[in-house]
Amino acid sequence: MKSGIFYALCPACFFGVCAFFFPLISLSMPESLLTRARRLAPGPLLAVLLFLLLGSFTARAQAPANDDPCGAVTLTANGSLCTSPTLSTNVGATTTTPNGYTLPSGCGTASQPKDVWFKFTTSASGPSSFGVAITVTGNPAGIIRLFSAPSCSGPFTDAVVCSAATTPNTVAPRLTTGSLTANTTYYIQVAGSTNADTPGQFTICLTDGPATPTCGVPQIGGFVSTGLTSGEIPITLGLNNAFPITVVLQTLPNQNPIATYTVNSSAPLVLTGLTPGANYRIQATATCPTGGQSTSSYSIRVPIPNDESCGAIDLPLNGTVCTPTQASNNGATASANSNFLMGCGGQPSARRDVWFKVTTAASGPGSTSFYVTVDGEAAKRILLLSAASCSSSFTQLACVINAGSAGSAPVLNATNLTPNTTYYLLVDNTGFFTTGTEGPFTICVASVPPCPPLTLAPTTTSITSTTARVLFNTPNAPPAPTSYTVTYTPQGGTATTVQVPSGPATLTGLMPGTTYSVCVAGNCAGGGQAPPVCTSFTTLAACPTPTGLNVTNVTTTSAQLNFTGPSNGTGYTITLTPQGGTPVTITANGSPVQLPNLTPSTEYTVSVVASCGASLTSQPATLTFSSSAPCPAVTGLTVTPTTTSSATVRFSGPANATGYVVTYVPVGGGTPLNLQVTASPVLITSLTPLTAYTITVTTLCTGNLASQPATTVYTGLPYCATGLGGSCPPSINTVAIPGTTLNSPSTGCAGTSGNYYMLYPASGSTTTILRQGQSYQFSVTPSGSDSDIMAWIDFNRNGQFEASEGTQVVLAGASNVPAVANFTVPATAQLGPTGMRVRTRIPGAGLGPGDACTQVGSGETEDYVVTIDVALAVRSNALAAQVSVYPNPAQQSFQLTLPAQLSRAGVQATLLNALGQPVQQQHFAPAAAGLQAQVEVGRLPRGVYTLHLTTAAGPVTKRVVVE
Repeated sequence: MKSGIFYALCPACFFGVCAFFFPLISLSMPESLLTRARRLAPGPLLAVLLFLLLGSFTARAQAPANDDPCGAVTLTANGSLCTSPTLSTNVGATTTTPNGYTLPSGCGTASQPKDVWFKFTTSASGPSSFGVAITVTGNPAGIIRLFSAPSCSGPFTDAVVCSAATTPNTVAPRLTTGSLTANTTYYIQVAGSTNADTPGQFTICLTDGPATPTCGVPQIGGFVSTGLTSGEIPITLGLNNAFPITVVLQTLPNQNPIATYTVNSSAPLVLTGLTPGANYRIQATATCPTGGQSTSSYSIRVPIPNDESCGAIDLPLNGTVCTPTQASNNGATASANSNFLMGCGGQPSARRDVWFKVTTAASGPGSTSFYVTVDGEAAKRILLLSAASCSSSFTQLACVINAGSAGSAPVLNATNLTPNTTYYLLVDNTGFFTTGTEGPFTICVASVPPCPPLTLAPTTTSITSTTARVLFNTPNAPPAPTSYTVTYTPQGGTATTVQVPSGPATLTGLMPGTTYSVCVAGNCAGGGQAPPVCTSFTTLAACPTPTGLNVTNVTTTSAQLNFTGPSNGTGYTITLTPQGGTPVTITANGSPVQLPNLTPSTEYTVSVVASCGASLTSQPATLTFSSSAPCPAVTGLTVTPTTTSSATVRFSGPANATGYVVTYVPVGGGTPLNLQVTASPVLITSLTPLTAYTITVTTLCTGNLASQPATTVYTGLPYCATGLGGSCPPSINTVAIPGTTLNSPSTGCAGTSGNYYMLYPASGSTTTILRQGQSYQFSVTPSGSDSDIMAWIDFNRNGQFEASEGTQVVLAGASNVPAVANFTVPATAQLGPTGMRVRTRIPGAGLGPGDACTQVGSGETEDYVVTIDVALAVRSNALAAQVSVYPNPAQQSFQLTLPAQLSRAGVQATLLNALGQPVQQQHFAPAAAGLQAQVEVGRLPRGVYTLHLTTAAGPVTKRVVVE
């Protein structure tokens, strides 16, 4: 049969109107008919169609271009929202021959789906690199299958994911997956959900899938037994997993974990110490790329290879020491051939037997006899059998059985054996009166009579750094050992063996701080030796000598001793000996240690001996140091003026001085200025005329020593105060800066003829504090006559009233009427005390900003001292920044450090809790060179505290955390 497409002219063609063809139908018919039909002219077309309708033929619509995978339509992801769906159809589609997959494969019921194909390629990164959402509309799209394949030719492995409608002629639900691989081409198969679904048009659209990649579970393969108690199991990465994989081995059914493994490669995981016949659960956990974990589980059963005779396990023929073999009858069954059990006792029908075999020696011990011992409730009977092969008839040679209610079978003594011959051993749980449990047991074959092992592991007592005592019991089962072999081995060292007739055994010559393995084995008559039973212990560490010995914070009367003690040190004895004097002993728990009551300028020898418990002490660590010499104060302190804003300080210092701290501060208070110098004389600057200063000099000496301060008072030269002239009236009645403490009422005209001038003290109502950046008012009341009034403040504190610093208060101000003028303290004004001047003059005589020192013929001049300070918040922060609290958070204590300008008058420290309640107070004496002090907080509860400090420059607040 052949297929052909027939074309028909439009009806108007017969009248010469049109000249185009259109496809009418696709037909399948015999090739001869198809050939003849093609030869027909358009005229006979109707006859041909009539013939075909009367004949036998198959007709179908033309198949879509994407009817198979190699014609797949390429789709482009639309991002998070489908804005451009692709219109398609499966009309005329055929069933693609499965290539690597099966139909219907559990997704939909169509075994012959009329499918069409699409494809897309994942991006290199982002959500579309690992996931996709496929949405279809239209009932013809009842199945969506997503495949991976190397090319359009396949093979198409099982679908990555599939979505199908559950009823015929129904659209498939959206397909979403996050398990794709970046830069990979995937194929989409779309069809009806059943063979009978009606083909038609549908749309398909790709959008972003899940926000995170799918995290698969680790893959666990099948268990392969590699021995009686061991095996291998492959564990590989799942989708988007990464090594390492954590594997936990659990017993079943109680799921108790007994071992944990870390898998870093695809190599099979080796499991050991398994019990034959036991069931286990393998749980594998891997980490997901976006956080979290994924876990898979797999249950295994360890096979019993020796459940039947042809699986019998070879046992070694031991010599003097019988090393047991681990075995188990857990899950074992009764052997098929049971006639050889006759006459041995027990219950043949209830037995759980397992098989072993052993070959006698060719000659000598073990060639004609051997001894079989078992241990465990699961081994209550032993049968010795002979046979030509594992599958032939067995002959019973000997049998032993447990005749009590507990314990295992007695020793089987096999005699009259043939050299170099293989014998079989059957072990089961059937006793003469009772049936034992299923489970593990040990079995051992030796050529000499067995020597029973210790029933309990040895213990060690009286352990010192070089000796130990080993205690052990005698075996419960006969025969009793005639002596014991004790072997002790240091970790990584050589074993030492001693023979003792009985316990305990004393070990000597051990190394301090070393872990030893000690094993005890009994020796019996006949040459047998029991398997060793072992334990371990660690000798006490030696007591090393303290290291890193040094002395810090040396003063004339104290010092701090620092050292590093041994890790096992429990206490320390410090001996302090002055040169030519009597030793003093101090005990301590650790470093550092304070050494008090020293004599100045004295050499001391200090030694430290560590105690490590159990009467262990170290060799002494020793050093020598000298206490500091006294630090005398300077003498001959004088101050001479240089300019109105500077002066020279002179003094004589001691020979051991390393430097000096010169501090000067206005007597009425203010911010101290500190100069650290090495010699006299010292120039001090930024002084304010007419201001009294307290000047102190503190000597600095070696060993962080400081002397008592030497102090004097100096008053700066005045501003221009002579030749000012003037006469009254007009005089100055009052001067005030409203809102401040400065409010000076004067009475009458001050001064003398030719120099009407008055300087008011920097105290009470004739002084105030002005702050940077803030605005104020001058309020001046003249008397006697009208007046011109000027006021100046030496903002830059250079000892001069400059024109830029002047303010015109009033021109021709009325007598006895306050004249007011505004002014602002520059933000750049120099801090500290400075001069303020107010002048009056008769109106029109000339009094302007440049006339602060001009000689005039009328009026009065008054000088005041005011103090420039920072804004309140800035000042508080500035003071707090000068205070150090370390460490913070603190556990036992913290070190409080203040500069000299804050500590020169002493410091009161108060700790407040979160409720504002004082919990601890401490006073520190004046410290001219600055303060460093330890504040103990070890007894305080954990929490946040406020440290309030009262200092010479004002209050300071710090936050302290106690852990």
